[in-house]
Amino acid sequence: MTEVRTDPADDAPAWRGVSTYLAKGVSLPGAGELSEPESRIRERGSDNSDGHPLPTGRWTLDAGTGRRYAAVSGDRNPIHLSALSAKALGFPRAIAHGMYTASRALAGLARERGDAYDWTVEFAKPVLLPGTVDVSVRPDGAAWVYEGWDARKGSTHFTGSVTPRG
Repeated sequence: MTEVRTDPADDAPAWRGVSTYLAKGVSLPGAGELSEPESRIRERGSDNSDGHPLPTGRWTLDAGTGRRYAAVSGDRNPIHLSALSAKALGFPRAIAHGMYTASRALAGLARERGDAYDWTVEFAKPVLLPGTVDVSVRPDGAAWVYEGWDARKGSTHFTGSVTPRG
């Protein structure tokens, strides 16, 4: 967990972030259970025959997406840069950076989320580049839930929620 404080005399943080990193072959207790955002998505039912809601958007990501994100973020992990370097590390092609897809979904909620919000994201399957991601963003009570998936295969790439504060 990371906290940012603007006033050393004030105990309340101005910003708090929590990141969880997982490793292949390692699982956490309860990893087989649906997350809260994903379970809410599934409870709402599906408007598509593939189990996903109707998409509210579609992203077409070209092969250079990973390289452009690396240039901005400084994260030059070889699995994101080219098919050749990704294949050397066990992927069939380069994959989009998870934080690219998560932040793109978050950016789509800029008007709805306000300045203070809680943000969650869970990753399932990587987005192969080039690739297409169908995305659904919709309100769910006080929160907004989002989901990205491969429309051809039906496999989920990510799910999450944004809950405005205040």
